[in-house]
Amino acid sequence: MIVQSEGFKKIFKDRKFKNIKLFYNSYDTPNYKKLKKYKLIENILKNNFCITYAGNLGTAQKFDTLIKVAIKLQNKKRIKFIIIGEGSEKLKLKEEIRRYNLKNVLLFNQIEKDYVNTLQKNSKILFLSLKKSFIFKNTIPSKLQQYISIGTPIVGEIEGAAKNLLIKSKCGYVIKHNSVKNFEDVINKIFSFNKKKLRTIRKNGKNFFDNNFNINNNIKKLENEIKNK
Repeated sequence: MIVQSEGFKKIFKDRKFKNIKLFYNSYDTPNYKKLKKYKLIENILKNNFCITYAGNLGTAQKFDTLIKVAIKLQNKKRIKFIIIGEGSEKLKLKEEIRRYNLKNVLLFNQIEKDYVNTLQKNSKILFLSLKKSFIFKNTIPSKLQQYISIGTPIVGEIEGAAKNLLIKSKCGYVIKHNSVKNFEDVINKIFSFNKKKLRTIRKNGKNFFDNNFNINNNIKKLENEIKNK
């Protein structure tokens, strides 16, 4: 039996299944396309310290901690929060931004997929947050794998298998659910990083991606596993 996370491996092991193998879901090596088509976003990234989320804005995601941190950091003009995507929670986000007059939270419509990697590479932090649930606790979201492939420092408001994976990858930080102070402290910590520290994090991400998520490497691993049966 093949499973995609340590969480599911434990579940099936507890149910007395045998020969359980862990194979993380694979992901393509990222390609980068210049952001000239999205000049406004490009300029924001160039001139600010940006915490970015690009993807689904649905009920699985959790943005209330981000909004609360943005409220606290309004006086730090260089720090911006970029949210890009579509989904059922987008209207709520718009209302929150308007309600608190958050000039430091910038909400954009979904952009073409080919540009997302460049957007994320040029950000200072990539944000990921999932609501607490049994499924999310045992599942590794593909967004985390994609983030790791980029190498930009990750801040994850996550638990379970995803939390353990982020810690293991050594390319980001896990924050406690609903802890505005924890999130703020991590932002300030990454803000102070020198180039050497950032290079180390990018290298950690690339190495972890190649060893665990690279589709070509994983095909070879699976072929070897089948041959040895």
